[in-house]
Amino acid sequence: MQYTSRGFSLLELILVLLLMGIIMGYFLPRSPINTFHLYTETQAVLHWLQRAHRLSLQLGCQVRVQRTNNQLSLHYNGTPTYCKVSDVVDPITGQVIDMTVHYAILSGTTGWTYTTLGKPIEGQQALFLNEHTIHIEAETGAVWIIDNE
Repeated sequence: MQYTSRGFSLLELILVLLLMGIIMGYFLPRSPINTFHLYTETQAVLHWLQRAHRLSLQLGCQVRVQRTNNQLSLHYNGTPTYCKVSDVVDPITGQVIDMTVHYAILSGTTGWTYTTLGKPIEGQQALFLNEHTIHIEAETGAVWIIDNE
């Protein structure tokens, strides 16, 4: 009985797929900012702002959120008097709590202050990160996100 080959071996198929993957990886257009980085950074900003809101409620201190270009920082406002005017420091690391946005363009309001009840003194606020809008509710201080797509 004569054996005749009627297809490709497994090794040949794997080599062809590997070669196609390398070629596609080289020739596909590359974006300097990928959507995964934008999404994770937007979520990080959202959680960071929610942390600022919780700090004002937990400590009973006014907390100021300040935006300078693509950097956010937190400061105690000195109200009530037992809250000294200072940067907010992480109790575990001892580092100042701030955040720099690397992949998204951060714009909108330049800052607001949470009262001891967690409400922004200045009313409803909004920050914009590319196609997302982060709202800070005037009545509750709740932070939520809207996709503008």
